[in-house]
Amino acid sequence: EFLDEIERARSIYANYAEISRLSPYRRLMAGRFHKLTRELIKQEIQTLVAEEEQLGDDRLKSKNVAVFPLSYQGVDEKYSALGRGLSEMLTVDLGKVSELNLLERLRLQTLLDELALAQTEFIDPESAPRVGKILGAGRIVAGSVNVMEEDRLQVDLFSWDIVNRNFPEAVTESDELDNLFRMEKQLVFGIIDEMGVEITPEEREDIQRIPTQNLQAFLAYCRGLEQEAAGNPAAAARFFQQAAQIDPNFQEAAIHAEAAEGLSTAGGSPDQVLGKLAAIETEATGPSTSQEDLVNSRLRNLGNSIGSNFVPGQDSRKSSEEAQNSGADFGELQEPPLPPAPQNPNRPPR
Repeated sequence: EFLDEIERARSIYANYAEISRLSPYRRLMAGRFHKLTRELIKQEIQTLVAEEEQLGDDRLKSKNVAVFPLSYQGVDEKYSALGRGLSEMLTVDLGKVSELNLLERLRLQTLLDELALAQTEFIDPESAPRVGKILGAGRIVAGSVNVMEEDRLQVDLFSWDIVNRNFPEAVTESDELDNLFRMEKQLVFGIIDEMGVEITPEEREDIQRIPTQNLQAFLAYCRGLEQEAAGNPAAAARFFQQAAQIDPNFQEAAIHAEAAEGLSTAGGSPDQVLGKLAAIETEATGPSTSQEDLVNSRLRNLGNSIGSNFVPGQDSRKSSEEAQNSGADFGELQEPPLPPAPQNPNRPPR
């Protein structure tokens, strides 16, 4: 990374998943991986925007799908981040279809920031073709979500065919808020059917899996996504951790929590990360790392173990001292008897 070989450094950091979760280096590696991923995506999006006039329609791929955050139209701030969570679920579920290629959320958010659309985050038929061309997305999914009185949820979802310039009206689904996850599945299958994509029984079963049955855990997860998009990884990590604590089986929350924690810890400059790395080394070995000090430290640790659960081996035991301490009565050992006198070989035995 210090040699400015960003892509190579990122490929090395990508191995963080192979490191033990107990190791402090895993979090540092994860943080650098996500940090460099963001930098590379930002560079790519900035280049595409700068070369926008040279981009042709041949970039549009009908099976490339971009699901943008659903804007919140309600008044209860408790649900203000719900649209982000729903769009993430749509992305994850559509991504389970092998025939489709889902564009990652980070790439979409970076483009929104670059085009100064992040304040509204609402894609309309006028902006959709431009966004689709830059991303190479032939299908754009957008819309809005509203939580009304008596906890009624309404979702208005657009699914636009950018390749053929087909912009149908929104599909509206309404149900009780507790049926949020069932509604999301209906929307997913509706998009798949509209695109004319055939899915396997295994893909259908996978899509029907619900990541969490706990609405409060999901709302905390949505808050985490909101903070993550705002560039606050530490706050995002706290919400993801809260979601995982409410529902320990909510795997997506745990995965996002680790990523946000890593980014919060090691998302700064390389020099800052070096300082944290030095602190880890100092904590592990002490201020001095000479061989003599390491040996002395090891001996002290061994000494501290004696008297607890320490069981000496045979080569470390002193039998005489143990016998004396036990009260056994023994004195000096007698001299062994002399060997028998040699016999005359010519003399017959008696």
